[in-house]
Amino acid sequence: MTRPCSSWNPATATRAIREYAIECAISKVFGSEAADHAVDDLVQIHGGCGYVKGFGTERTYRDSRINRIFEGTNEINRLLITGELMKKAAKGILPLFEAGQKLKEFLLEYSPFMLELPDTPLAYQIHMSEMIKKSILLVCKAALDRFGDAVRHEQEILSRISDMIICSYALDSALRRAVRALDASSPQADFHELCCKCALDAALPGIAAGASQVLHHCLAGDDLAIQRASLRKLLKYNPIDQIGLQRSISKKVIAKAGYPLYN
Repeated sequence: MTRPCSSWNPATATRAIREYAIECAISKVFGSEAADHAVDDLVQIHGGCGYVKGFGTERTYRDSRINRIFEGTNEINRLLITGELMKKAAKGILPLFEAGQKLKEFLLEYSPFMLELPDTPLAYQIHMSEMIKKSILLVCKAALDRFGDAVRHEQEILSRISDMIICSYALDSALRRAVRALDASSPQADFHELCCKCALDAALPGIAAGASQVLHHCLAGDDLAIQRASLRKLLKYNPIDQIGLQRSISKKVIAKAGYPLYN
């Protein structure tokens, strides 16, 4: 029988696990919902056979569906993401309020029409990823200013902010992975680049909509007009050919007869 390590301390372990509670919740929600989306397409592709026992797809569909329920429902995890973020900000663990103040100064000088970005692949996508993070700061500050500690009871607000955070986390992770692949001249680098461009273009409308809904609930009058203008400035984006990107990605998947990032 394996004996526990003599230095094992349950309290220390709990603190260490809690340190990554936000990242764990994000991964759980994003992973389970991405799997659900893929499996739902799988059933649709198989048509009526996808719904019949014996073909395997219906079992996969049922197995995937439980992931959004157990280990904390995705609704609970969404509340945990923003709740933990606000709690850490209130305790001074995360400099959220200081970042909010810096955001005010940034908005006074920033113009999306005067960008000077490096001439490197994904430079624009990396820039927009940073603007998404700033838009999250904008709505978090609006929610805290409006509700203070009582924001923990505003589930609709917390859920929308969490969706923004989840998108931001996933995009940032994909971009960092893509940059590493590009720097290493990986044979999959171009596929990484295509996926990042496609993901950002698809995510931005939902992020903008969620942020706008939070601002409209928290603010009114001139304050709302000012913050809406700030949000439009931050998320000003030049759309790209989403259909063309998807076709390019599909061609690579078909040529590989599988996921191109697998060897």
